[in-house]
Amino acid sequence: MKNLLIIMLSSLFVFGAYAQDSGKKDKKADKETTSKVNKEKPNDKVKDKSKDKDKDNDKVKDESKDTDKVKGKDDATVFIGEPEGEIYQLEQRRAISKPSMPLLDVEQGFNQKMKKKKQQDAFMNDEYFFPAKPKNAWQLGVRGGIAMLNGDINQNFFKGYKPFVPGYTFGVTVTKPFSYLFSVRLNYDFMEFWNTDWQPSTMSEDLIRHTDYELASYINDNPNGSSDLIYHNSHTVAHDMTLDAVLTFGNIRYHKERAKVVFNVFLTAGGFMYQTWYDHLDDNGDPYDYRSIPVINSETTSKKDVIEALNNMRNGVYETQADGHPNSKNPTLFNNYSFRPVGGGGVGITFRLNRIMNLDVQTRMMFTKDDLVDGHRWQEPDGNSTVGIPGFAGGGTARTSRGLTRDFDTYANTTVGITFKLVSKKKTESLTMLNPMHYSYQKIAENDPERAIEELLKDDDGDGVPNRLDEEADTPEGAPVSPKGIALDSDADGVLDVNDDEPFSPPGVPVNEKGIAQLPPTPPPFDANATFNCDDVILPSVHFDKDKYNIKPEFYAHLYNLADKMTLCPDLKIKATGMTDKDDNEKYNEQLSWNRVNAVIDYLNEKYGIDKSRFIAKYDGEANAAATSSIEQYKERKVMLEQAAPGEAGESSPAPPHPGIKAGSNR
Repeated sequence: MKNLLIIMLSSLFVFGAYAQDSGKKDKKADKETTSKVNKEKPNDKVKDKSKDKDKDNDKVKDESKDTDKVKGKDDATVFIGEPEGEIYQLEQRRAISKPSMPLLDVEQGFNQKMKKKKQQDAFMNDEYFFPAKPKNAWQLGVRGGIAMLNGDINQNFFKGYKPFVPGYTFGVTVTKPFSYLFSVRLNYDFMEFWNTDWQPSTMSEDLIRHTDYELASYINDNPNGSSDLIYHNSHTVAHDMTLDAVLTFGNIRYHKERAKVVFNVFLTAGGFMYQTWYDHLDDNGDPYDYRSIPVINSETTSKKDVIEALNNMRNGVYETQADGHPNSKNPTLFNNYSFRPVGGGGVGITFRLNRIMNLDVQTRMMFTKDDLVDGHRWQEPDGNSTVGIPGFAGGGTARTSRGLTRDFDTYANTTVGITFKLVSKKKTESLTMLNPMHYSYQKIAENDPERAIEELLKDDDGDGVPNRLDEEADTPEGAPVSPKGIALDSDADGVLDVNDDEPFSPPGVPVNEKGIAQLPPTPPPFDANATFNCDDVILPSVHFDKDKYNIKPEFYAHLYNLADKMTLCPDLKIKATGMTDKDDNEKYNEQLSWNRVNAVIDYLNEKYGIDKSRFIAKYDGEANAAATSSIEQYKERKVMLEQAAPGEAGESSPAPPHPGIKAGSNR
């Protein structure tokens, strides 16, 4: 057993050194990451993340695949730790506190088992409120420490040297966490206890002779006489196997992402096997002569003096079988041991060293319902306590015990251990080391109303269409766009309106790099044999700048096209209606719309010889105007050209409505 203890303690030191080395590497990496984050300018960081989003996602995936290479990291590093968007990134979170939590709202290796995957898929598809519980690691542990037997014989700390402490223990554990607060732990522990009294028993050897017949043979032959006092001692070797129900506290955190320290409270029950022996004989097999042991007094002799005197007298060989125990000094594992069911409880603290290792400190108290664990169960006698001495022992009477003691023996362990978490690509750390509040806080933070509104209305290219509806993410600055955020090319000439000096050039007509139609100066001569559907003519509109009625060059092609159609269709009559936006007053706008319609008719007459009688001139002013934006108002400032209905009549040169008002400019 001692060799096994040495091996297990050596393992503790080796793995502890590994954990410390891994922790130092993690801290160095964390410092480098934090330093890098702090040196970056905020705007540059956001810009870089926007540009390198795909690269970052690939990096996270690579880290998820290479679990074995980053065993020292936290779960957020091994699994996917980056939320969508540019907020709450892993580097930012770890700069505040670490370790970090893995995300539960993305597809992970730990939620791919059939039942968990079904729930996780339903959660991801907005069919279920709760994400699947992560598949988490079992734990294996080794531990060792001090053991103490509380019975009728005293135990001693740091008094004398046989031994230095009242006992030791070492053991192994297997733990399965079932939730964030509850786990079950199976324990095996080996223990040795040493107890010795520093006060002599008033029961005397005569009493021992008649209450423990196993000691009678050497007490009857004691050359020191039967009236000598005795100092009780015992050595107990024990094994127990127990099952703990463990409640964990401290992993639920409200102000940090994860806890590095948690507290455990547990109840335990199981089986306990033990053997107990006394050291009552010297190297010659004779009982010790305790007459030389000094009695404790306040002036000259202390408890320590008595214990040292007893240790110097005794040879440390526990040769005498304890009261009521089997009589073999070389038992097998189960044979010749006393067995008792036991129960108890305890408390502990768990320190997280890294992703795969914890340091555990705990103490437990066990109740045996047995008064012979330390080999002694008799109360001291009083004046009326006597017993008849059997004839083979000399006959007569002797003082004896008042009976069995009232309390059962208990034992306690205080241990330090290393626990190994059997993590993998499909298992997180044990649930008891994770924070169940993380997901709730994550969602509360991500669903901040102001940020949600900002995200909904975010428009990176400034085209007036939010990103979520924008089908063209990099629209040129200032370009008019469709409702889907696509830059307009109204005349489909291949030149965007923002760069097109003639945004409404005639369809099919060649244009230059500025979008201006390249047309001959006059329409082609009339061809009597040419065919053209004069009953279905699509006519353009001519638009004007604010407070202007001069015809802009980009509309020359439109008017050329109109003159061409009117040449091919001699009976085609055109209704031209002048319009304005709603700025300025009504009279001003009526006069301005009259100026615009006459400018178009005069241009066709003077440039292409189209007779004015083929036009019906109208001026509506601001009658149909309602727009407020500059683009929409530009569309309202126009002369609308339409094919006149059969029999429709009207003036081709109406008088100006307000001749005294100077409305607009033709330059």
